Amino acid sequence: MKGKVYLIGAGPGDKGLITQKAVKILEKADVIIYDRLVNPDIIKEIPQNIEKIYSGKKGWKKHTSQEKINKIMVNLAKKGKIVARLKGGDPFVFGRGAEETLYLKKYKIPFEIIPGITSALSCPVYAGIPITHRGISSSITIITGNEDPSKKESSINWNAVAHTRGTLIILMGMMNLNKITERLIKEGMAQETPVCIVMEGTHNHQKTLITNLKDAYRDCKKQGFKQPAVIVIGSVVNFKKDLEWFETRPLHQKKIIITRALHQSEEIKDSLTDLGAVVYEIPSIEIIDSNKSRKKLYKIIKNSSSYDLIIFTSANGIEVFKNHLDRIGYDSRWFGDKKIAVIGEATKDKLLNEFKIKADIIPEDYISESLAKEIIKHKHSVRKAILFCAERTGEILTRLLKKKGIDIEILPLYRIRKPKQTKKLFYRIRNEKIDYIIFTSPSTFINFFNINGTRQFLKKLKIISIGPITSKTIRRYGYKVYLESKKHSISGILQFLCRGIV
Repeated sequence: MKGKVYLIGAGPGDKGLITQKAVKILEKADVIIYDRLVNPDIIKEIPQNIEKIYSGKKGWKKHTSQEKINKIMVNLAKKGKIVARLKGGDPFVFGRGAEETLYLKKYKIPFEIIPGITSALSCPVYAGIPITHRGISSSITIITGNEDPSKKESSINWNAVAHTRGTLIILMGMMNLNKITERLIKEGMAQETPVCIVMEGTHNHQKTLITNLKDAYRDCKKQGFKQPAVIVIGSVVNFKKDLEWFETRPLHQKKIIITRALHQSEEIKDSLTDLGAVVYEIPSIEIIDSNKSRKKLYKIIKNSSSYDLIIFTSANGIEVFKNHLDRIGYDSRWFGDKKIAVIGEATKDKLLNEFKIKADIIPEDYISESLAKEIIKHKHSVRKAILFCAERTGEILTRLLKKKGIDIEILPLYRIRKPKQTKKLFYRIRNEKIDYIIFTSPSTFINFFNINGTRQFLKKLKIISIGPITSKTIRRYGYKVYLESKKHSISGILQFLCRGIV
């Protein structure tokens, strides 16, 4: 039984610009063959069980040839596989999509084409340039810049292109920019014609350059502009100064490292990305179930009547606890009329999301001392409390409560360790010019600090801390805290960043 090949456009770079139909196909495919310009975050979100084959190239470096890609698609489809051929932009806009589908047709392989948003249309928009405007530009001409415009037999009518009254968009033209601009001027296009170069368009490290036809090559060389870039030529470029939006976001091009556990980093990563930041995920912790206390935990779950106060000090604790509760067949009714105390906005939200229960006790400040004060106010209704937390934590809270005569038991649910890939991820970005690094707990800092090479690296960065306990740890190791969130939460950090204080 033959399989099928889907030729899919991944869009220009911003992962949000891939279509819903494309995402559905990627989730059901057996194999994905993807190019260099596909956003790595799109690949990251594809289920692990799906085979992924990289076929990209950069410049003239070694890569998978077009002939080999064609054969791989056919061979996989003949084995009955669903193949997703994922290409940057739109596969039928200078993407060799027609070549690949004709090859599939030759071997009678079923195929389907999922269009993508082409960089020719989207990159100008992200630069604040309308590619058409009534009375100024009523047409668009899109050409490839790969072809040398100085050769005798050109497939492009340069004279017609030079005299277009609309907007001219050139893709893949940076290597031939000097020859392209010279040819357009030679054919009669005015030297002063406005030009905008959009490099890495729709990505948060997008850079734009406003120039004119005569100076475009010189200015690009001076400012280091290179592929991938879209060249926009025409009067519509003049709208950029009034219609800019993407590059005016508060954190545009700011490079920020987040060190949270991977399963917790999505919210802060997406929020920082929306603000314009280039985000690097280097998780310095991961959460592992504590096998030591499992038997005791199950005993407590089955005989919970002696506890009237349940304390959670992290969202991780709630997640691990719920997993165990599910495993032995209990749900939110287990809490009954017990009071629940939590530290932190994330913990409060996690309790509500997982169990549909609101916490009874939440301190204003997200530290152990403040939680202890709030619990002590309810002392008269607490016979016995239990604290679910991480290994080697919770000592401060239990000591403060025991001093006030509250009977409290501590049960570690999980432990924290450094992920194996942390060092490798750091080495990939150690030469980048990073602006900020965010630490959300003492352990995220300590684990990052203990990677070979990070100690001098940290001295160059502005360190953002989630709260006083984390800040205290950072200072104890001899580093300055540039900013500490007053709310001691991720939302508190984001509020500072949104206001542009950083």
